[in-house]
Order: sequence, then structure tokens, then C-alpha cells
Amino acid sequence: MSDKQRVLDAGIRSAIIVDDGYDEAPQVVELLDEGAWDSLFDDAQGAEAVRIEALFPDYQPEDREELKSNQEFIDALWQGRDAIRDLLSGLFDVYEQKIRDNRPFLEAAEAALNAFEIKFETCGRDFVEAAVNADLIVIDLFLGIQQGERDRQFTVEHLKEVIKRREDVPLPSIVLMSQVPGIDDLARDFRQDVQLHASAFRHIRKNDLSQPGRMKGLILTLASHRSDSQALATFVETWEDKAIEAVHAAAGTLRKIDIDDLQHIRSMLLRFEGLNTSSYMLDVFDRVLQYEIESHGAVLDAALRLDEMADDPAPLMISNDRDTYTVLEQTLFVNPKRRTHATGAEWPIAFGDILGPRPGNPIKRRGFFSGRDDLVFFVASPECDLIRKDGLVTALLVAGSLKNIDMAKPGLAVTAKTTPVITMNGNQRFQIDWNFGDLRTISLDQVKRLLHLDRGDMSIVARLREGPALSLRQQLLSNVGRVGELAPLPRSWRFRADLYLPLQEGGAQPIT
Repeated sequence: MSDKQRVLDAGIRSAIIVDDGYDEAPQVVELLDEGAWDSLFDDAQGAEAVRIEALFPDYQPEDREELKSNQEFIDALWQGRDAIRDLLSGLFDVYEQKIRDNRPFLEAAEAALNAFEIKFETCGRDFVEAAVNADLIVIDLFLGIQQGERDRQFTVEHLKEVIKRREDVPLPSIVLMSQVPGIDDLARDFRQDVQLHASAFRHIRKNDLSQPGRMKGLILTLASHRSDSQALATFVETWEDKAIEAVHAAAGTLRKIDIDDLQHIRSMLLRFEGLNTSSYMLDVFDRVLQYEIESHGAVLDAALRLDEMADDPAPLMISNDRDTYTVLEQTLFVNPKRRTHATGAEWPIAFGDILGPRPGNPIKRRGFFSGRDDLVFFVASPECDLIRKDGLVTALLVAGSLKNIDMAKPGLAVTAKTTPVITMNGNQRFQIDWNFGDLRTISLDQVKRLLHLDRGDMSIVARLREGPALSLRQQLLSNVGRVGELAPLPRSWRFRADLYLPLQEGGAQPIT
């Protein structure tokens, strides 16, 4: 299949190139700080003013501040600039030079689209209407001569408006271009602000547009993964929209709970368990919201499209803002703020807690961690026993070893006995390998002493969510409850063999 056909089959049939170099006239904001304004108004007096009035009949030299902010006045000067060059004093020199410098870059981008026979439009800053239905958008980072934050924000807001207005039209593929050397870092922030997935987004320095095949390569990459990228984007957008609806639905359900219900729940359940009402209700609200999100068929249908993703290798993503580990951690662990919420339990630790050395404190050689900075413990005792007063004499712990995660050497093996990532000491990430043959116990007094804010050597590093915590405990119970059995003797089989001797002249002679 040709590259041209591949791009066509991916649905990239129309494009738009957006750059302020295509604007028909400079904008007010681009000329406000030009020093040539004063020379123009000083010189265009008396008889010379007539020449300006021929272009703009309402010209009054004394209204210079109002005229500088009048787009119609600037348009008139721009259109008639050749006739009044001597009066302009270089007012448009920077803008015209920018257009000349920019033209080769834009021609290179146009040539890449022509090579794929993609129909395209060119547009300046007023691009929203033209871009709403485009399959591919090639856009300049700074839509303005100042090349500053205001120009960047203009690009971001208008591109977001394009995406918002597309409704049932598939999301576009986008190539961001700019002349600035720091385009790599700026592209990261731009993509986040516009809320794009990396697989639907590429960036390039304008100086590289003229390199053979560079722009065409970006378009081919976007085309190759366009369908899968759109499926992912659709799922995220659908989930976001329906999650908002689910919040309202869940709130309607939860408003049916009133003070008398809370008192009833507390008297029947919580006082016996020893759990605070607040902690229980937070769990209830989480479950109800999840139930409401799951009720939306649109979310489930959008998720099904992810099963159809191609088996082709994923595109190479060189992006310093993508972080799968963050998503994984949020899936595995309870939010730290929720973890510090008082539950009313007797024990200061809970099922699923991971205990580690207190940051900043020296690790004692004869202390609880035996001088090891790579040792952590998983609290495996049942939650209900840790909550109730006098429920446990000692809590059960499973020892684990920290292995540093080096993204340059991704050689760590993730198994059923592994917690793939945990962040400690600020921003250092580790994998935990659990040893179900190394079990420890700890008393309530010992826990309180080790967790003491001033004198303690231990801290609660994280708390696993219910699912991952139960999985670890299940493996622990399977290991502890395993029963050794007598190995069976090797089995023998009776068989018959016919043996033959190969002969030099060919054939074989049976050996009797």
C-alpha cells in the first residue's frame, strides 16, 4: 500500500495550515508598541494628511491613540502602504520581514500536503470556522508577531474552540510548528492545555520543515494510529461527560439519606465495628458514584472500541509529560489525604498499609528495620480486627524489598508477588517484591511507639486499595495454608521395540 493510500484510508482527506503569516493585514496588538507611530502622526500633518485621508477619510492626527487601536485604520494603511512609504517610517517593516522569513516554511508545509494529495486551506488567526471540519490541523504555536504568552494563549483557546465545536466529527490530528528552539518543552504544555493525546499530536521546528521527508513522516505516523487514538480520545471524553452526569445522579440518590439514617447506621453497625461515621460515608459515596458511572451505556460502548486497537507497534512517543506510573499509582493506592482521615480505629495502622522507615531519620542497625533502607512491610491483618478495641494482640506483617525503578534500565520483572510502583522520599520510585516466607508481628504499643511524631522510626508510606491489598493477602494465605504431600514414585511402562541395522547397500536388516 502506498503512503498516499495509507493516509487516505486513515481518514486524513482535508487539512488546514494556520499561521499569522497568512493574515491579510497586521493586527492592532502587533503594532501597538511600534515607535514609528509617532513619526507617522508627526509627519502626516497639513498637506501630507490629505494622503492619509485618501485612504481613511476619518483621519485626524490629534486622535493618534484612538487611531493606533483602530483595526480599520491599520487595514487602510496596509492596503495603501505602497503609496505612503515615505510617511510610514518603517511601521510595517517588522511585520513584512516576518512574512518574508516565514514564507519558505509555509511553502514546505504546503508541499508535504500536496505530496499526499490532501486538500488544504491556509488561514491566519481567524481560523476557527475553517478548521472545524479539517482532518489535519498544522498550526503555529505563536499566532502573533510578539511570540509571547499572549500569542500562545490565543492559539490554545481558539484551537480548544475548534475541538469543542466538532461535536460528532472525529477529533483532528494536529502538527504544531514554531521557530523557537524550546519547542519540545512548549509543545508538552500546549498539548496539555488543549487536552490532546500524544498519539494524535506532533510538533516540529519550522527550520526542519524543509528537510526531505520530515513533515511527511509526521503525517504518516499520525495516520497510522489515527483510529486507535480517536477511540481513546472518545472514551476519555465520554467518561468525562457521563461522570459529571453521574455525580448529579449520585447526589440525588445520596440526598435520600438523612440524619435519622446516619444515626440508625451508627447504632446498628458503626458502634459495634468502632468505625467513624465520616469514614463509612466516604466509602458509601465512592461506591454510589462508581455505580452511576457504570450505568451509562455510552461509557461502556466507548470502552469496547479499545478492544479493537491494532496490534501494530505503538508510535514512538518522545514526551516528558507522559507518565503511566502516575495512573498506576492512583489505581493501586488510596489518596494520601484520605489515608490520613481518622477512622476511629483502635490501631493507627490499617489493612493494606505499607510501613517504611521515617524519611530523614537514621535507620538503626538494631531497630525495627534492622539497618535496611530497602525494607518495608505490608499490614495483612483483617481490617475489622484492627478497628475493634481489643480485637488484636499483634498485627501480621509481610516483609518486602524495595527495588529502585530506573526508566533507562526497565529490567524489573513484575510478578504476582510484586507491587509495581510506589513513590517514596519525595519523588523516588520503587518496585516492591514481597516475601511471603518472611512474616513478622507487631503489637499495638510497638506500633504507637514507632509511629510517634517526634521519636518514631516508622511511617505509613502508602495504603493499598482494597483490591490489590486483598490479592496480596490471598497469596499470603495460599502460601501459609499450603500442605506438603508425599511425592509419587516414578511410573514405569511396558513396551515392545523392533530394532534394525542399516546396510551399506541400502535397506535395513532386522536385529533379532
